[in-house]
Amino acid sequence: MEECLNCGENYIRNKHNQKWCSKKCASAAWKLRHPEHKETKRKWDIDNIEWKRQYERERLKIDTPLRDYRKKSHRQYSLRTYFDISEDQYNELLEKQQHSCAICKRHHTEFNKYLAVDHSHQTGEIRGLLCTECNKNLIRNHEDPSIFRTAAEYLETSKTGWIVPEKYKKGKFIKT
Repeated sequence: MEECLNCGENYIRNKHNQKWCSKKCASAAWKLRHPEHKETKRKWDIDNIEWKRQYERERLKIDTPLRDYRKKSHRQYSLRTYFDISEDQYNELLEKQQHSCAICKRHHTEFNKYLAVDHSHQTGEIRGLLCTECNKNLIRNHEDPSIFRTAAEYLETSKTGWIVPEKYKKGKFIKT
């Protein structure tokens, strides 16, 4: 039995030159012997940020499964963090709306983006899913009066019962 040079636990050597009981202890011991490494790596990261960004862009162009995975995981993270709903709940809401914007009734496949989750900034209640035009630019992009009637009806009647977390009600993240 040998004693680990980092944590002091007893262990059985697997190799003749083994000095630590685990990779974790070996790593911790190395960091103690090389305290400048963290600062050197941080400096390298700052000096090479453009190179790292370009490398990541090129990697994502080539690696389609990785790109798809990152898009999906970011989407799930955003839904859960900002609106406290799962992707299944989003899809359920999309089905209730016949896969279309709640105001202009255009099908979600007509847009390049997902339909936005619309919520009341006063109560935090999620009302439904809207296209970008209806969500942000309703007055500028629509000239048909029936759209405004539909929008008014939507605002008066749409309720899901799902509530946005308190720190996101104002539309921007508020650090707690």
